[in-house]
Amino acid sequence: MNCKNSELVRRSGFYAAIAAFSLLAGCGGGDGGGGDTTGATAGGPPVDYTYRVPGSKPDGWTVADAAALGMSVELLEEMINAIGDGEYPIADSVSIAYRGRLVLDETLRTRLDEFDGWVGNTDPAMHAQFSVSKSVAGILTGIAIDQGVIGGVDTAFLSLFDYPGYQNWDERKNDITVGDVLTMRLGFEWDEWDPPYFDPDNMLLEFYDLKWQQQQNKLQQRELQTG
Repeated sequence: MNCKNSELVRRSGFYAAIAAFSLLAGCGGGDGGGGDTTGATAGGPPVDYTYRVPGSKPDGWTVADAAALGMSVELLEEMINAIGDGEYPIADSVSIAYRGRLVLDETLRTRLDEFDGWVGNTDPAMHAQFSVSKSVAGILTGIAIDQGVIGGVDTAFLSLFDYPGYQNWDERKNDITVGDVLTMRLGFEWDEWDPPYFDPDNMLLEFYDLKWQQQQNKLQQRELQTG
């Protein structure tokens, strides 16, 4: 391999790492290949991370050494150490698959944060997915369309459900399509930026408060039925 191609592989490995990190900074979660032994936390103290091949687990992934595939181990170590230095906050874990093999799988988070409180999470290995869920939903919808489970993006969204009724009903909701949902054009009023986060009048916080109250009501009803 000539120097030019070698540098291309080196950089492509680095960009693959950054892409994977960017995604996982949003969704996080999961246990690293060798467990949480790096000492890195989101915004935590600097670490002296040394690359290691992911541990083999019964999850269908074949593991491999990044260097053996032409990736730059130095850049991977630089990325993990930058996370440990707090340069990239709110990063829970980094997993990289290259050429069909898992070459990096590190869990970095060791403590809960304020976002966990929003969704009632008490497990540091789990993470509130937030907007990453939209990407996953889009992928699954594409698979469902490809397999004929859903007719297409023009399918009426509510036709996919068999709920007996809906609150705040409006006939115009029958016109909402799968495509409208995927492109966030349902027609519902939603502004989670004004007022800002952590303001009690923020729409997102109100949503989570409502979900929490609904869960509490269900628990109380269950206790009454079993009591």
